[in-house]
Amino acid sequence: MMRSQERTAWRPVILKRTTRLRWTRQATASIFTHEEKPVLETAPAAIRCRGVTVRFGDDSEVLRGIDCRFPPGEIVSLIGASGCGKTTLLRVIAGLLPATAGEIDISPAARPNRGELAFVFQQPTLLPWRTAIDNVALSIRLTDSGASTAEVRVRAADELAAMELPREAFERFPRELSGGMKMRVSLARALVTRPRVLLLDEPFAALDEMSRGALGDLLLRRWDSRPFTAVLVTHNIAEAVLLSHQIFVMAGGRIGIGITDDLPRPRDESVRGLSEFGKMYVRVSTELRRLAGEAASPRLSGAGEGDDRAAATESQIAQMGVRAAVGNARDDGSDGE
Repeated sequence: MMRSQERTAWRPVILKRTTRLRWTRQATASIFTHEEKPVLETAPAAIRCRGVTVRFGDDSEVLRGIDCRFPPGEIVSLIGASGCGKTTLLRVIAGLLPATAGEIDISPAARPNRGELAFVFQQPTLLPWRTAIDNVALSIRLTDSGASTAEVRVRAADELAAMELPREAFERFPRELSGGMKMRVSLARALVTRPRVLLLDEPFAALDEMSRGALGDLLLRRWDSRPFTAVLVTHNIAEAVLLSHQIFVMAGGRIGIGITDDLPRPRDESVRGLSEFGKMYVRVSTELRRLAGEAASPRLSGAGEGDDRAAATESQIAQMGVRAAVGNARDDGSDGE
């Protein structure tokens, strides 16, 4: 009898007519669920860019000596016209693109193969042959080989629920999901590994205003529950003001000084109606025009198309900022610049 109790094999026990499994060990008669399994917390990482330069070819300089620091546990936005180098900088931080000169320091280290660094692209990039829950589960399997099949499924389902994807959509394939649903799955896939660093390349750009606002709120809620370092690339000033702790304006491959966004937290869409929101909007748009003016020469900027767009929309930016200041940012902020 004692030998039987000392055996260390695991056996499943179905509790109260549910399909969820708990596991008992005969040696200790202990019972635990996936919620009780210790979860390794990952501290947010600081990101430091020192003299980061990227050249394509002999004379096309996309980034020009970028020096900046993104504090741990903060949401930082990179904003600027198309072609100014925002996405290039994001890809260098992610290790997807080598810098021609300079260096990126992430501390503590954030290893993508451990799920400590995650990237959300503008397109959801879901695997079409996998269901929503299986797309999220794959991230866990690739970064946590010790997780059981049951645990993987529950963790994936929990993250999809946190992203407010309807449960009936968990087993649908990407072709059966709307654009907003696909992006919820993409965000869940990135966040389920509890990353130190989350990099977002205009993830809400293709969505309607209601979906965009809802997903922004969800991102803020996930950050409130477990802070991480996030770097968001966006063209949308209102989105940057809503989400960020700091906003860095870029133009012509250069980066400005970080603008501290001290709107109260926790935040949601309701802060758009505050006068402080409008003031911050105007401040960011003013800095955008200033840097765009400095980089107005294509010879200096290396990004003529982006500069042309910034110059062409200068008056529009100013007008939208004024309207935001009087409380109409909810309607006008969706167009960004």
